[in-house]
Amino acid sequence: MAIFFSNKIPVEAAHLVYPLPHHTAVCGRIIVVTARLYGRPTHIIGFHADCTNGHELQDSIERLAIVMRTLPASHDIVLLSDHNHCISPALDYFSSKGAATGTTNHEASRRAFATLLAQHTLYDTYRHLHPNKREYTRKNIAYGEVLSKSCIDGIFVTQSLLDDHAPTQRSNCRRLIEAKHIHGSQKDLYAIRINVNNTHGTAPPPIQAQAARPSTKRAALR
Repeated sequence: MAIFFSNKIPVEAAHLVYPLPHHTAVCGRIIVVTARLYGRPTHIIGFHADCTNGHELQDSIERLAIVMRTLPASHDIVLLSDHNHCISPALDYFSSKGAATGTTNHEASRRAFATLLAQHTLYDTYRHLHPNKREYTRKNIAYGEVLSKSCIDGIFVTQSLLDDHAPTQRSNCRRLIEAKHIHGSQKDLYAIRINVNNTHGTAPPPIQAQAARPSTKRAALR
């Protein structure tokens, strides 16, 4: 997992978060970068959940919650998330057998992740623009047949990066103008791209963030 930036974006700090005490997850599943976007301090967080089993998945989410509680509440957040479970199985999962087999296995993790998003008022950028559209970021293929498809990745942002409410200072007005899935030629390579633009004036440049599978998740901000 990596996060890449244009050299036009001022990066103030970046660090790799290792397992916290009493957590056994593999190193390097959380990256936190602090930068200034539109003149505001912003945390860009890369998160790759351990999906070895249900316990490790929930442990990863709890570890992310601990890290995010240490971040200043005054900062905006962009969460590039490979959370490895379906947030809404009815929309985010497809099975060739016609049943959502296995989507209830991570119910505790699903609740924990939903709580984290609510605590930090984070919005799913794709669902914000496409509330009922079915798109997937992973395919389960065997012998050339697609057995199931699931959406287990996403980009989540704070309210200030959406278009619901006008900010107090018009010069800092932003708007989410794009969130779409990009399907690559490889069977397990997908991306979600968002474009957040300034709706007043020509500077600063638009933000383009991209989260890609497999676990070499990347975000290109320029």
